[in-house]
Amino acid sequence: MKKTYKEIADFLNAAVQYLANYKDDSKFNYAISRAQRLNLGVFQKYQEALEDLRIKHCAVSAEGIILRDGNGGYQFTKEGLGLFNIDQRKLSSESVDIEQHIVPTPEKFDEQFRDIFTGFVI
Repeated sequence: MKKTYKEIADFLNAAVQYLANYKDDSKFNYAISRAQRLNLGVFQKYQEALEDLRIKHCAVSAEGIILRDGNGGYQFTKEGLGLFNIDQRKLSSESVDIEQHIVPTPEKFDEQFRDIFTGFVI
């Protein structure tokens, strides 16, 4: 199945929240944990691509040295930041193959998670 990087990030964040609030030893919680582990590598690829975009669009000195702020973050020109934001939105909407671990939902399932978990564990 394919999901966008944004959908993967949303799932990973929701999984942390769900498991923190519903602490039981159920097949559903196991499926969430397993889907988390299986898709962390996919999300790591997104993080690496995002870092590449930061480097591509950040400001550099006349000598080609990357400029950083006081906290070590990249500095951007107005144009560079605009281009980074465009590329970041494109990257976030890219669809990639994910790993699923589909199981039935529990009887007392919190419906606010249904859309986010669909395709991962539902």
